[in-house]
Amino acid sequence: MTRLEFSKSVPATFLAVAQRQPEHVAIVASEGGELSYGLLARRVEAVAGGLKGLGIKQRDRIAILSENRPEWAISYLAIQAAGATVLPLDVLLKPEEHQTLLSVGKPSAFFISKRFYPSLRETLSSTFPDIRIILLDDDNSDDEQVFIESLYDSEPYLCETIDPGQPASLIFTSGTTGTPKAVILTHRNLQANIKGIFAGLNFHEQDRFLSLLPLSHVYECTTGFLTPLIAGATIIYARSLAANQVVEDLRNHRITILIGVPLLFEKMVRGMKRNLQRAPKSKQNLFNTFYSISSLGRKLGASPGKVLFKSLRAKAGMRTLRMMVSGGAPLDPAIAEFYATLGFDFLQGYGMTECSPVISVNFPDKNRIGSVGPALEGIEIRIDNPNAQGIGEILVAGESVTPGYLDDDEKTRSVIRDGWLCTGDLGRLDRGFLYICGRAKNLIVSAGGKNIYPEEIEIGLLENDFIAEALILGRPLADKQGEKVCALIYPDLECICEAHPECESAKPDSDSVRKLVAEVVSDVNQRMADYKKIVDWEIVPEEFEKTSSKKIKRTLYK
Repeated sequence: MTRLEFSKSVPATFLAVAQRQPEHVAIVASEGGELSYGLLARRVEAVAGGLKGLGIKQRDRIAILSENRPEWAISYLAIQAAGATVLPLDVLLKPEEHQTLLSVGKPSAFFISKRFYPSLRETLSSTFPDIRIILLDDDNSDDEQVFIESLYDSEPYLCETIDPGQPASLIFTSGTTGTPKAVILTHRNLQANIKGIFAGLNFHEQDRFLSLLPLSHVYECTTGFLTPLIAGATIIYARSLAANQVVEDLRNHRITILIGVPLLFEKMVRGMKRNLQRAPKSKQNLFNTFYSISSLGRKLGASPGKVLFKSLRAKAGMRTLRMMVSGGAPLDPAIAEFYATLGFDFLQGYGMTECSPVISVNFPDKNRIGSVGPALEGIEIRIDNPNAQGIGEILVAGESVTPGYLDDDEKTRSVIRDGWLCTGDLGRLDRGFLYICGRAKNLIVSAGGKNIYPEEIEIGLLENDFIAEALILGRPLADKQGEKVCALIYPDLECICEAHPECESAKPDSDSVRKLVAEVVSDVNQRMADYKKIVDWEIVPEEFEKTSSKKIKRTLYK
């Protein structure tokens, strides 16, 4: 395990790592270019010096809007090295939404790639004329702006007066209705979170991380960017989130650590199962035999899947993959069980932006499928006002927890009480392991006053391969108190057509597909208590709209 030595600030800690291993590869771009630790460090310090030369002062705010690329990493670390605060903007938002966030964050400078600059150019010149624009691409189309490459020759600079409690980043929380909330994360917050992650997960210099999610999301920024760099590992930017390209990237870049969201891991499992269905019967029988042996072995405390499925993992491009970590949304335990049975260390975690973000995670030697693991080192968890089943709101305390929201003391006081962050999530603790039951605001209350957790029913639906996505909502009962359980379902047509050739040309709302979905709903209802049963359901024609962390935007469908 890499020995960690933290400085007062995130960039200072990174620069110390780079000094120890200047020739080691730090970042590989999606198109193949590489940056060593030494070159990355030189560019970070040079751009920080360039920002100082442009008049950027300590505690100024500077925004970034770009796809995942080496220049994003350089910009982020350089902003902090200059003593300023980073405002990462979500690449999935619309220009109008970016304009709103800029109005809230009030940055003095803006790093932006050519993919987004044209749509914001007029707005920036008219509404934010004082923002210094720094383009990440020099295409000779705008001589008035500064290009990041022109800053690479600046005098190196690292602000020496950064306080650990100074804001390192402002993260805008998901959602675009009303005034966005900007979560303050300090250098102390981020480094405490990284330290906690290292205490349980054995990362080292030879690890190779595949970076998938937008870096503007704190989950990816902390676990897929800052943590690997401080570990001295190598980061490879994925070409896309498409499961087939992810598998190719895993193989071609000899990835050892994959950190992602449930949607990715679910798609990968579906792909493996489809390939198995196409295999000769003899291979299917051999797989099923090995799977049964491995499942039994796991119950006895062994891991025979590491040996039994060695060749399968190699053929699937996962020969070098030693650890997968899922977070950002609820995970079907069957997915974790599948990977673990194949011999992977598959770990589920839990977090939120206000905690930098990781709160808890399973560890390779301490892994309970179905839970999100024990609290990170340095974090305390308690359950507030638990019911008879031990379920209550999850409260969190520790150095990873935000000091509050930008310019919003009232919201800060409503969420942080007596030093405890009120997460709004419902859960229970069992011998130190945390189990998530759902969001308090998503809770459905039956006519009899029973609490219904939508996530539990959604997982039940997603256990069936014919269901690609599902959303459970509570809707008012006619002339009665309480709510009824309703389901919106997006079927997996590819899987349905392979299993039922007669549905080959079927559309989502065709009679044959509706019949299959009805059978799935009926099967799930048979396994649920009466008050949890799905009363109404409908098929949606396309995937649900999601946030950058691939969570379904529930409020759009209520």
